[in-house]
Amino acid sequence: MRALGRAVPVTRRRHAMTGRDPGEPHRTATPLELFVDLCFVVAVAQASHYLRDALAHGHGAAGVLRFALVFFTVWWAWMNFTWFASAYDPDDTPYRLTVLVQITSSLVLAAGVGRAFEHGELLVITLGYVVLRTALAALWLRAGLADRPRRATTLRFAVGVTVCQLGWVGLLFLPATGRLPGIAVMILAEVLVPVWAQSAGMTSWHPRHISERYELFTLIVLGESVAAATIAVRGAFERQQNIAALRALAGGGPGCLRRPPHAPRGDRRGPAGRAGGHGSGRRLRVRRLGGAPPPAPAPQGR
Repeated sequence: MRALGRAVPVTRRRHAMTGRDPGEPHRTATPLELFVDLCFVVAVAQASHYLRDALAHGHGAAGVLRFALVFFTVWWAWMNFTWFASAYDPDDTPYRLTVLVQITSSLVLAAGVGRAFEHGELLVITLGYVVLRTALAALWLRAGLADRPRRATTLRFAVGVTVCQLGWVGLLFLPATGRLPGIAVMILAEVLVPVWAQSAGMTSWHPRHISERYELFTLIVLGESVAAATIAVRGAFERQQNIAALRALAGGGPGCLRRPPHAPRGDRRGPAGRAGGHGSGRRLRVRRLGGAPPPAPAPQGR
């Protein structure tokens, strides 16, 4: 298409998902990927909130176990999406719509964290996880149709992820006593899917892109931790609880910068002053490059 004598590029609504170049220069995280990170961190924050409540009410063992299970679902879903996007992200309309489905599913998963912690109800969190992972299986299937050299790997991913989601749905029909062993079996199956799939060949993921994605996700999690700590400190001040301890903690930062009273003082005269202060009569001479030494300072009048 030409406009005013210049060629105007036409945006393609669909790209062939043949795999990204692992040596592509200046590959960075996209705004859509950052939005995915933010939504997944919401689920992590929800799990951390209910873990704190469980520990406060004396349910430490059950709280830690449920937090570990919830964190696995969030972390595993995010990690699988990240590695797929590093290898195949075409940044076209069908891909973006599929990612939006995964984002919505991650929010559904986050909404089910409270029920999973308080009542052991797994329906909502399982629904969010299954839809999220099924959308990723559809992306693997699309990649398999376009990337012929890695078709065996991508189709194995699609089949393995789909079978695992059927297993998660089947867990909902088990009695409460059989769910925990079933969850352990499903976690093992999920972990073995990449091993089985990539035994047929590796995908073309981008090393720098992967490292940046992990760094950004960790940074967002740390940001949530800072926000939670701020809310906790504010609540403690509002309820007038442990004020002395908080003041001591706040004053501990500047106190760390002070010199201990028993520490020896350093010589502030510098190397030149120390060289001339040993009583040996020697003076440190500094010569200019290719010139005479600088003149001695004139004596000060009294």
